[in-house]
Amino acid sequence: KAAATAHRVDGRTGAAPARAMEPQALQLAHRPRCACGCVPAVPSLFEMAELRAARKLQKEQRREQEAASGGPPEAERPRAAGGASEADLRRLSELMVAKRDLEREVEGQRQLRASMLALFEPGAREAERRVRLALPQGEVEFVIKQDANLAQGGLLWESGIVLARYLAEQSVGPAMSAPTASAPTSAPRPLRVLELGCGVAALPSLVAAAALGADVVATDLPEVIPRATIGIERQLAGLALRAGAGVRAAEFVWSEDGTPPGGPFDMVLCADVLYDSSLHSALCAAIAGAMHEDGSALLAYAVRDAAAEADFFARLAARGLGPPRELKVEGPSPGANCPDRPARSTVRVVELRRRGAPSAGPGGASEGAEAAWSGAAALEGLYL
Repeated sequence: KAAATAHRVDGRTGAAPARAMEPQALQLAHRPRCACGCVPAVPSLFEMAELRAARKLQKEQRREQEAASGGPPEAERPRAAGGASEADLRRLSELMVAKRDLEREVEGQRQLRASMLALFEPGAREAERRVRLALPQGEVEFVIKQDANLAQGGLLWESGIVLARYLAEQSVGPAMSAPTASAPTSAPRPLRVLELGCGVAALPSLVAAAALGADVVATDLPEVIPRATIGIERQLAGLALRAGAGVRAAEFVWSEDGTPPGGPFDMVLCADVLYDSSLHSALCAAIAGAMHEDGSALLAYAVRDAAAEADFFARLAARGLGPPRELKVEGPSPGANCPDRPARSTVRVVELRRRGAPSAGPGGASEGAEAAWSGAAALEGLYL
């Protein structure tokens, strides 16, 4: 930039000669983490700093090019209107350049965030994901639009697919007698279900409505709910639901004082919400506050940190919930190009009820076992 201003000024016109400058290509050679390339490479902190410096230089080069050529391309130039002055047009031109730069920066951040999330969820880089499930009304394909700009809330995580698949299996398979899959036929109202941390996909909520005929409230952070609402409405348009069944999205931020809207609920669904141990206390309070006295909570989570997960279940036990009853386990699946590197970790689905509440269905804990249960013993059995 200093060299651009230190040139000789033309004595006849006083104008600086135009200098052709090509934007610097923003490409860095990243070494893949796996020889087969099944795990995407993520820039290091030093490479991210290099990318930012390269983008800054590119912006400066573009501005100098447009200044030397008299502004942006003709197709993008604002046309004079009314009594607009040259200064107004110049300012508008600068704003348009800044807008294009901002759009490029946002897209670059989205791609970088998706690459980082792909280390934990292989499907994070995909714009949409398709999941086919067998429901009572036949096989249904759910198309989920992902948005990495919303970080974890913008993706469909594997735990959500596993929990949705479990609910679908209970509605069409021989395990229909399980307490999580059926409501009494004489019930005057549909099953009332809450999902905490639904994300933009809200797949377990949709399957609960379609497979169990439930009236579902899907909740998440305020910035996630607009996209979740659009996705839910699009999916519901292709589903045949029973009378009273449906899904509506609502904002809810976990806290130890707040109560989820519309409670209490017969069933609480949680998919992959244990990743941040600093939120465990608030999440436990939300689950305990949302459950009906005879209700249940279904949690699906990827096994990442056994100590943190044990601490989470101990917090639930302190609120009178437990022990966790394992319903389904899906082990790690091998990568498509690298069998030695799993594409995802083990996913567990567990059920929690208030201590002393009946737990019907195959494998349910007896009242005597629940009376003798201690938090440490149950967690030891779950993780060993």
